[in-house]
Amino acid sequence: MLYDITDPDSLNLVQYENFPLEKELENFLSDHLFELFESTPLLPIHQERKWQEEADIYALDECGNLIIFELKRNGVGSEAVLQVMRYAQQSFYWNYNELNRKFLAYPNKDPLFKEMNLAEAHKNAFELDTELSPNQFNQHQKLIVIGCAGNEGLSDAVDYWKKQGVDIDFTPYRIYRMGDKRYFEFFAKPYDLHENRGTERGILFDTNVSYIESAVWYMFNNKRVAAFGDTKRFVDYLAKGDTVFFSHKGTGIIAAAKVLSDRKVDSSEDAYYRDVAFLTPVPQNESDFKALSFAAVSKLLDKRFYWARTVKVPYLSKEDANILLNALQQEYK
Repeated sequence: MLYDITDPDSLNLVQYENFPLEKELENFLSDHLFELFESTPLLPIHQERKWQEEADIYALDECGNLIIFELKRNGVGSEAVLQVMRYAQQSFYWNYNELNRKFLAYPNKDPLFKEMNLAEAHKNAFELDTELSPNQFNQHQKLIVIGCAGNEGLSDAVDYWKKQGVDIDFTPYRIYRMGDKRYFEFFAKPYDLHENRGTERGILFDTNVSYIESAVWYMFNNKRVAAFGDTKRFVDYLAKGDTVFFSHKGTGIIAAAKVLSDRKVDSSEDAYYRDVAFLTPVPQNESDFKALSFAAVSKLLDKRFYWARTVKVPYLSKEDANILLNALQQEYK
């Protein structure tokens, strides 16, 4: 529960609210599985279709295990456990070809995966050395029920099936409205391992060279960080004060800059952008590139990144961003 403690002499409970529609919750979670499940990034591959007996979201983890989400925008009862287990039973028999078919038809996948089959997208998403073989997919299933609250029957059902060896969990969420802003959070379980990272972050941002070869030069020549077309919404993930690292496919991290402005629009390029001040030399052509390879970045920061996405996760703390910036500046000396 969240309390307003503006007045130190009173304790006022802040009311939470729900998504108006369950589909809104589904789309929100599917779009943000990377951030919300940051400790174990997930690749969404399929969402529930109308009039189909399906779970709300299906995703894969780094090992190819299938993660099955059943979502309830309101409270959750024990019947949700039986529901998600029924979906698990159905999907138990999905082989790679079936998973790939669903992924190729999935309309909400990141545009970076547009030309990839499932094995290739999975390899790129989790920075694997090689693609998983078809028989490595869907060897294990994890079931996650999500709702704003659960009753005692739900807790008993989840605990019972856990004891029977079923990999199942319940994750409650809350949405709070404060003024004209809404805030979302998952409850910490069983305790919170996330540190307060403050308002300054480091973010790895893709140059989208695979789809718009000139995009990197648009950004460098105009002192901007930008995204185009279907990916332009990712510019909204940045904020003034962030340190943005430009991630160039096939090369590595090639530049860094401080974000200076709110989001702006370039209609002629179908782009969203933010003005930046570069913290490293700005390359004029590819021969000027000095780079930290993706493997070097992971080793330097001791982190695994979800690379095949315009905005990479996890985000960096201020301290990690400074370490990466110093290393990149040394490359340019």
